[in-house]
Amino acid sequence: MVGINGIVGLPESGSSTQTSERSRRLDAQASVTRDDVAISPEARDAAKVTGLLRESEQAAKIRLEKVEQAKQSLEEGTYKIIDVVKVVASRISPAV
Repeated sequence: MVGINGIVGLPESGSSTQTSERSRRLDAQASVTRDDVAISPEARDAAKVTGLLRESEQAAKIRLEKVEQAKQSLEEGTYKIIDVVKVVASRISPAV
């Protein structure tokens, strides 16, 4: 009589050595398989946009600090080269 192990509980016809070898092979195959993660294109785009927003926020913060430093230097008169003063003043002051 031929049975299916695990369902009816009857051993397969053949030796127990074949069954144990087959079990070892199945265990080896199971240990080789692995889980994969698939990330959708929409999720990738969302992550990219989030990263770009973070970078732009940091860049804006740095620029604001530089503008404030330039304004302070102009007010204090610490710029010695008149050409530099003119360029900086034209960039930070509204057009007249």
